[in-house]
Amino acid sequence: MTGITGNVNYLQPTGFKIIIERTRLPNFTFFAQTVNHPTMTVDAAEVPFRGIRSVPQPGDTLTFGELQMQAIIDEDMNSYIELYNWIKSSACEPIIPEAGRSEGLIPTVGDIKVCILNSKNNVSNIITYQNAFPTSVGQISLESTIDIVTYPTFDVSFRFSEFTI
Repeated sequence: MTGITGNVNYLQPTGFKIIIERTRLPNFTFFAQTVNHPTMTVDAAEVPFRGIRSVPQPGDTLTFGELQMQAIIDEDMNSYIELYNWIKSSACEPIIPEAGRSEGLIPTVGDIKVCILNSKNNVSNIITYQNAFPTSVGQISLESTIDIVTYPTFDVSFRFSEFTI
């Protein structure tokens, strides 16, 4: 059993950086604005019991939600184009793990690391999403009738096999 932490500083929502272990994604990594860590659920196993309909017991299968990120778009659209090319290659090419990469082929899956920074901007934890790939690249809204300039962003959803902290 562990006691209360000696560090009583709160996690800072702005204290993170993203590293994607996949070739040709430097712009998306730089322009990423938000990361939503996914849900993790275990379905309960319902065990029948006399006089009671069923008794829930801990299940044996973990289910992970989607990892969702949002990135701002640079004026050359490089951050968007990198994800566009990745999702397009994922749908049209066979799965190639990063380590077993054939020369000239872009891997379709890769690890995504979210480095959590402490109050001194040092890495305190790393969440690694293994064998990640994009499942959707969101829309881009362009408007000519706005008063205050807000820079366009786009959402990206990823699936992965598991994560570690």
